[in-house]
Amino acid sequence: MSGNLHLELGKVADLRALLGTDDPDLLHDCIEGQTDLFEIMDWLLGKLADEECLEDAIAARVKALGERKAACVNRQDRLRSALLMCMDASGQKSLRRPEATVSVSQKGPGIAHVDESVLPDAYWKTERKVSRSAITEALKAGTEVPGVTLGNGGVALTIRRK
Repeated sequence: MSGNLHLELGKVADLRALLGTDDPDLLHDCIEGQTDLFEIMDWLLGKLADEECLEDAIAARVKALGERKAACVNRQDRLRSALLMCMDASGQKSLRRPEATVSVSQKGPGIAHVDESVLPDAYWKTERKVSRSAITEALKAGTEVPGVTLGNGGVALTIRRK
């Protein structure tokens, strides 16, 4: 496909050089009649739509698998609770079974609740993250931002399907 694309792009460049850009309708009609550029664009749009559908399907599958994972974790918690009840009933601290050795031990105290409104700063984690929006605002205002260089920009492609 890329070979055909480059060939067709070359044909379009030749037509533009020959016809100029004074009459966009004539240029459009010549490109349509003399090249396969628009057919290639249609094929590319179809492939892009296929990839977007695949991305959506993968996202849905990941969500479904996440739900299944949560159900597995829930079942594991219930099974662990049942094992703990069995250990309590047996009065044993440790039991060797063919599948595994099961032991019961006392956990240390853990944090039950944190009131964040009164928690001192020393007990917070802070994450350093670049604020691209703040940098952009500063640059637009004419402020020099050390460590930041501007790129040349680029071209944006918009595809409307509806």
